[in-house]
Amino acid sequence: IELHGRRARTGGEQELEHLRRIVQHAIQREYADVDDPTAPIQARTLIMVHEFAKRLSKLVADWLRVGYCQGNFNSDNCLVSGRTMDYGPFGFIEKYEPLWNMWVGGGEHYAFMNQPRAAHRN
Repeated sequence: IELHGRRARTGGEQELEHLRRIVQHAIQREYADVDDPTAPIQARTLIMVHEFAKRLSKLVADWLRVGYCQGNFNSDNCLVSGRTMDYGPFGFIEKYEPLWNMWVGGGEHYAFMNQPRAAHRN
């Protein structure tokens, strides 16, 4: 969705239609339980975004609860379904260190206790 959104901002009607289609597909596939197909696409999109935020917030809270650090929690690793997809780097902290990150390239912005902030940006 992020790629289609960028293209739609500068690409005209065809790119806007592509964005609409991918958003509609995501809503039908991942958010059918909260979707109202009779509502305008803008309203349906807002519901999807709200539900995405709830799902991602719960996911990150669960990570913090068990000491998990995703390590490279940027937007290309976030799925519109409210899950993440990445093969690494990730890990579990052995002792509480708020700025711990399994991956040295992740810096503090993806550190253990900064994951809620990273989720908000995504």
